[in-house]
Amino acid sequence: VGEIRSGLDGKPLDNANIPTNPPTVSLTTDASGTYSIPSVPSGKYTVRVTRAGFKAAAVDVTITGGAPTTANVVLVP
Repeated sequence: VGEIRSGLDGKPLDNANIPTNPPTVSLTTDASGTYSIPSVPSGKYTVRVTRAGFKAAAVDVTITGGAPTTANVVLVP
């Protein structure tokens, strides 16, 4: 789970894209800038985020034991 915000004003960003690898699902943030990626096995991952008008960003996360992990990202114009 996570939240995507604007680095310009700190507001949540809706419709940000979170591509998966392999590209089996298409994820976008909701109106409050949040997203959730279900059923992720334990391991190390890179969460990449894109949105029109902003530079792409990425954050590394480690999932352990199926526990929820938070990956918040700030995008800058």
